[in-house]
Amino acid sequence: MAGSHDDIRSAVPGVRWPAIPARGDARALATRWQCEHARKTPLADDTALLLALQWQFERSEWSAPEDLQSRQLAQVDALCAHAWEEVPFYRERLAAAGYRPAMPLSWPAFRAIPVLGRSEVQAAGATLRARSWPPQHGRSYREATSGSTAEPIEFTSTEIVKVMWHAFTLREHLWHRRDFGSRLAAIRSVIDPGDYADWGLPATLLGPTGPAFGLRVSTPVPEQLAWIAARDPEYLITYPSNLAALARESAAGGTRPTRLRETRTFGERLPAGLREAVQRAWNVPLVDMYSAQEVGYIAFQCPQHAHYHVQSEGVLVEVLDELGSPCPPGTIGRVVVTSLHNFATPFIRYELGDYAVTGEPCPCGRGLPVLGDIVGRARNMAIRPDGSRFWPRIRPGEWAGAFAVKQFRLVQTAPDAMRLEVVTLEPLQAEQTAAIADGVARRLGHPFDITVVRVDHIARGAGEKLDDFVCQLER
Repeated sequence: MAGSHDDIRSAVPGVRWPAIPARGDARALATRWQCEHARKTPLADDTALLLALQWQFERSEWSAPEDLQSRQLAQVDALCAHAWEEVPFYRERLAAAGYRPAMPLSWPAFRAIPVLGRSEVQAAGATLRARSWPPQHGRSYREATSGSTAEPIEFTSTEIVKVMWHAFTLREHLWHRRDFGSRLAAIRSVIDPGDYADWGLPATLLGPTGPAFGLRVSTPVPEQLAWIAARDPEYLITYPSNLAALARESAAGGTRPTRLRETRTFGERLPAGLREAVQRAWNVPLVDMYSAQEVGYIAFQCPQHAHYHVQSEGVLVEVLDELGSPCPPGTIGRVVVTSLHNFATPFIRYELGDYAVTGEPCPCGRGLPVLGDIVGRARNMAIRPDGSRFWPRIRPGEWAGAFAVKQFRLVQTAPDAMRLEVVTLEPLQAEQTAAIADGVARRLGHPFDITVVRVDHIARGAGEKLDDFVCQLER
């Protein structure tokens, strides 16, 4: 193996970048990584490969944007060549776009490939699955999305996809300098409740870790808070909506964690003001991440800033306007993703249904693209009577006054009407209801007819996710 980043050879056909090196080369790179980080871990094959990828990540993330784009295009070229040969759905789609495997892929040729919608994935069914893929990609796994969009899809992934997932998980831990010897608590939907001896993969590949604890998000919030206090973790990971409920419960007189260093969120849009609410309640930072089950990790929060870095070594992300052109920095557009390493079910120019804000280059110096904010899904957009759309971002502190709101959801039921569901400790008086309705309408910037309904509980949807806004109008 040569010494430069460019000369690392991949032992897996179709995976050009980052390289999946052969066993001996992986051990050599892993040893370099250990020397650079003053770590010493027995180099089993899984560990060596994971650290070999970290070694590559730590060089590519500081590359110039055009360098990253060149590497991505080479990997997409390999993916498209495979899709042409092995995926019936893509042969016709790529041919119509003018793609031919014998021709090197260019950016104009790539952008001529039609954007793939979620409904198209559902309709394509088995024709989107490759007939075969190189055996070096390992075992295959049948997976399905949670259905939180009301359009669940099934797909297949491979062992290589899992390896990359673990590599990015480790990168996110290392970026934020987590102490693997500490306690980790996770409150989520897909988890086996209980107390565990360690954090599990991939952290345990680097050596012993502290204990980990799991709890289902359907547990009542006061019980969650008591559970956190009893286990006293340094790190807590959960959904943004659940973290908001925990912070409110704690600030209102509930138990406060004593050793907590950091909260982590995933799986939902980050509500406006949640970082500040967590800081006020517990005096700890919030670190968010952006992922999708179909394509894996998309973007991580920068170690120095609140915005996000696209994980370019695993996904190619485009943020497009309604005409399909790239959005300039500071503007909102549709998120379109190409998963670089799933050769079993390729997702090429796949529209997630999310919207994000493009960002300027990051002051931290990383060349990885920046997303300023993850705004939400199309279903989270409100529609004014004139047909124009916007994202309603409302905080209870802006309209609830002195009233303690434990949970809320705003539902658009008509072009000029919305229903605000609230969970409060005390009943609402008529004048309070009127004041809340007026406050929400003013915050939305339009005189919607707001009906305030006090409820005992707001149920989570598919995948145990909870949206603070839902539009019920046909789009």
